[in-house]
Amino acid sequence: MKTTTKKNPTMKTPNFPFEILVENQTKLVDTITHNTQKVMDIFKMEDTWTKKGKELFEAFMKEQKQLMEAATKPEVMDKGFEGVAEQWTKAMEMQMNYANKTMEFYREAITAANTPKADNPFAKMFDIYNENMNAMVETTRKNMDAFRSMWN
Repeated sequence: MKTTTKKNPTMKTPNFPFEILVENQTKLVDTITHNTQKVMDIFKMEDTWTKKGKELFEAFMKEQKQLMEAATKPEVMDKGFEGVAEQWTKAMEMQMNYANKTMEFYREAITAANTPKADNPFAKMFDIYNENMNAMVETTRKNMDAFRSMWN
């Protein structure tokens, strides 16, 4: 009698692309930080707005750090794809929340601003808003590509 053994195809264990995600998020934060400075250059901001903007950004960075720390805990890593999905959902919610808070901050700051420094500051604001939104979309695309690469 001939005995055969079944070959179990070995599935590649995906490596979570933390370095890529951190790099993508860093680029996004750098873009938004740079654009915040552009807004401040367009309008004369009172010190209270500088303080509020800094607080908003610091809160976002604290949340980002907490999310990354939570995502690297063994109990999350052990969940595999389910853990990745949970963390991805939290990251997207956090980014959208920050985007909404940032847009509200801009709206309030513009309303409270004194004399604009530029001829058409609102046109520039729309450009900056568009750049921030494009950066968020691009970051999401790159993060999705990184997740996709886990299984390639």
